[in-house]
Amino acid sequence: MLSLVYCPALCKLNGNPILPKAASYVENRIRVMREARGLSLDTLATEAGTTNQQVSLLETGKRRLTVDWLLRLAEPLKCHPWELVASDLPHPPAAEEIRLITRFQALSGGQRSALLRLMDAMVEPTADA
Repeated sequence: MLSLVYCPALCKLNGNPILPKAASYVENRIRVMREARGLSLDTLATEAGTTNQQVSLLETGKRRLTVDWLLRLAEPLKCHPWELVASDLPHPPAAEEIRLITRFQALSGGQRSALLRLMDAMVEPTADA
C-alpha cells in the first residue's frame, strides 16, 4: 500500500510550499462497487439523481469527488460513503465478495441457514471458527 506523507519543511520550490498531488486527486472504488452490484452507469446515475456522464467522470477521477457525491452514490450502492474512497481498509472487498454478500442478503432466513450448512460442509473448520 502506498502511503503519502506531506512535510511542508521538505516540500518547497523556491521557498514556496508545494502541495502534494494526492491533495487534488483521490482514487475511488465507485466502478468496482457499481459493477459488483450489477448496476449500469445509467441505473446508478438515475438512483443517485444525476447523469451517466457525471458518474463516469467521477469514476475516472475527471470530476472532483466531494462528500455530497459520496453520500449520493453510497445509498444506491448500498455501502458506507467512505468505502468508496478508503484505500486503507484492512482488506477491501473484491467484486466477488460484494456480490456474494448482496446475494446472501436477498435470501430468506431458511435459505441462509441452508447455505451456511452447505458451506460449513464444504470448508474445513479453522481455529478461529
